Amino acid sequence: MVNPTLCPESIEDIRARRNRTVVAVVYCTFGDESRDESKQRVYAVAGAFGSQEEWDALELVWSARLEGRAFHASDCECGHGEFSKTSHADNQRLYRDLVGIIAKSRIVGQDYRSVFPSDHEHTPYLWGFGDVVQAASELAYLSVPQDEVRIVFDRNEELEFSAAEMYRYCLGMKTIVARGNLFGEISFACRRTVGIQVADLFARETMKHLDNQVGPTTRCERRSFAALRKNHKFRFVCYTRELLEKGIKASPPGSRPGVTLADYRKWLSEKRLDDSLTNRIRHIVEFP
Repeated sequence: MVNPTLCPESIEDIRARRNRTVVAVVYCTFGDESRDESKQRVYAVAGAFGSQEEWDALELVWSARLEGRAFHASDCECGHGEFSKTSHADNQRLYRDLVGIIAKSRIVGQDYRSVFPSDHEHTPYLWGFGDVVQAASELAYLSVPQDEVRIVFDRNEELEFSAAEMYRYCLGMKTIVARGNLFGEISFACRRTVGIQVADLFARETMKHLDNQVGPTTRCERRSFAALRKNHKFRFVCYTRELLEKGIKASPPGSRPGVTLADYRKWLSEKRLDDSLTNRIRHIVEFP
């Protein structure tokens, strides 16, 4: 139960604040990514989708429970940052309560997890980001009323430019059937944005779940992950090494001109470019 006296804003306050900015869409997907501590085993990209009315309702309860703090899943779980002055037991209760708020809300989620080696640390981001965008477009298409969806990801200097490039590519991808429901540009927001905090928790939970399966120590399913999964509003897709190897066998690299690693290296050399996430996206655009 939320104490109304702790609520920093009412629903009317939230709506008034939002209306002072230009928001021309009904639906919004907030996204974030998470990796295991070694940055070697698991890479998760998550998106949480809902109408603006649903986000307003969630923000009211979420902000009241946090009492002015900006939630960061790993900080809360490990007792760092804004959660260093509260006990581990209190932080655990807070984490559990926030999971419950998400599970009981009308927000739905898409999470894409990758487990495979790569010669570029953020290559799995391309898989997850593209799939979150596609899922968001489909949800906007199937929603009533049907409208555009704005994609908002966490600010990350390493990934922002590449994410914007990938989003522009997605807008023209024929394989994204509902791309007409995507807003014309991607946005980025800071950790103070409640939607980003929700996506952060969602991404961490799914990353931890998979890492508990493939990491050096096998662990049971986390209760917080089980709470999100049991209501069937959150979808999880996992790209494992086995799945990707099966895909390579079905469509070997040599079956399409220009898409082998050697072709990519040659392309970089011809254009005098370095290997980067952004250049990988540009190569995908040229050789889809």
